[in-house]
Amino acid sequence: MQGGINTGDRPARGGYGWGRLPLVLMFAVSAQAAQAGEWRVNTHLDVAEVYTDNVSLAPSGSKEDDFITQLSPGVSLNGQSGRAKVDVNYRLQNLIYANDETRNSIYHQLRARGDLELVNELLFVDAKSSISQQIIDPDNNVPLDNFNTGNRADVVTYGLSPYMKLRFGSYAVGQLRYGIDRVESQSTTASDAETVSYSAALSNGPRFSRFTWGLNFRSEDINRETAQDSLRENVAGVARYRLHQSFNVLARAGYENNDVSTARSIDNGSYWSAGGEWLPNRYFIFSATTGNNNWDADVSVLPTERTRFHLGYQDRSVGLNPGGVWTADLSHFTRRSTWQLSYFEENTSTQTLQLTDQQFFLLRDNNGDLVVDPRTGFPQIFVNNIFALTDEEFIRKRFQGSVTWRSGKSDLMLGAYNERRDYQISARSEDVLGVNTSWSWRFLPRTQSLLGLGWQHRNPPNTREADVVWHAALGLTRTISEDVNTSVELRHTERDRANVGNDYDENRVTLQLNMRF
Repeated sequence: MQGGINTGDRPARGGYGWGRLPLVLMFAVSAQAAQAGEWRVNTHLDVAEVYTDNVSLAPSGSKEDDFITQLSPGVSLNGQSGRAKVDVNYRLQNLIYANDETRNSIYHQLRARGDLELVNELLFVDAKSSISQQIIDPDNNVPLDNFNTGNRADVVTYGLSPYMKLRFGSYAVGQLRYGIDRVESQSTTASDAETVSYSAALSNGPRFSRFTWGLNFRSEDINRETAQDSLRENVAGVARYRLHQSFNVLARAGYENNDVSTARSIDNGSYWSAGGEWLPNRYFIFSATTGNNNWDADVSVLPTERTRFHLGYQDRSVGLNPGGVWTADLSHFTRRSTWQLSYFEENTSTQTLQLTDQQFFLLRDNNGDLVVDPRTGFPQIFVNNIFALTDEEFIRKRFQGSVTWRSGKSDLMLGAYNERRDYQISARSEDVLGVNTSWSWRFLPRTQSLLGLGWQHRNPPNTREADVVWHAALGLTRTISEDVNTSVELRHTERDRANVGNDYDENRVTLQLNMRF
């Protein structure tokens, strides 16, 4: 088998180990949900025939065409009761190649989460697991899905997180949480890793009205099997005292203790700052503090319940990302549209992004929940982020925005992002700009057209040569019944690497039948 985990086998590196526990817990949660709440089981089957004139995305002159048959059964289990909630979606993608059976592959795709209240309003536990396929090295071919062979690896994640909610009368509320998460990758370019985290939070209760406060602690230890480990620890506190209905005295303090692999020096230590917070009305908030090793400023504007804007700046002399750091968020909702923009800067790693579903650009609705395919239950991946799997820590600066608009007959989605990664050992930098859009039009009661366009521009590390990948797709979908639909799609993909080579193009035709049972 190529590129996928064989049924019943362990991943190519590492092993599931305790990783079966999250799924065991989720099925236990499912049993409770089925007894005392709603319970839904949906099965589906996707059958497709694909013709491609460049199955391995080879340069001109080396192209091979092939017919590919896809048989993909799947199941989703969703249940909820007063104390339990479970959401499990699984798909088994079987690909059969007519011209070269050695390419035949099986891919497992999983997204599962379970939440259980063990002791009423006191003790809880979360469990999660996922299996996906990700690009290994964007300097090689860049397949947009599993039909094209090579340069993709299975990534398996799973984790458990018990936590306790605390109440100290009307004086304070708090939470204690322990987490253990594991990432296993079929690729040797990124190590398997286990992350152990501890966190504690404590804040004022309703008895405090004029004086409010909060204290947070977090420790995250990433243990990599074939690379250096990393440790992040921080404690942060904030306090406010209301001098006037529209003005608060504001103070911040904290401590940073970090040990990560980097070629630059890391300054650990404490910080504090003091200032004020101005709230002239419920639509506007401005705050600023200055002091030792820290100064910051924030503005929040909430003109309506459907519109929110936040802009923040922080200049801190200690921590993993010292200096000036910006954050921004904008969201706006109408009856037919959702608008979202964000910018942030952080020091992170490939393993952390894999655990938090940030290897992809996923759309979210006006509640902040992931937009999922109603047929499969999986999130709709709007853009595949083209970055290499690596064990290096890096500073990540990312802007992204999306717009979704729906009318009676048309759905339009537009997304864009720009991300720069500064790697902390090799001193390399990598920058990717991506844009994707799709438009569906229901021009007949059971028939809709689909138009999709995508473009990504990458500046590879240590070179200024542009690497551009773009694709265009045109499709037609016909609903046969409530549970059956069929579609045809024409797709063209092209890559242009200036003065580097490895250019390629692909033309593809897909006929697909989707059935739900």
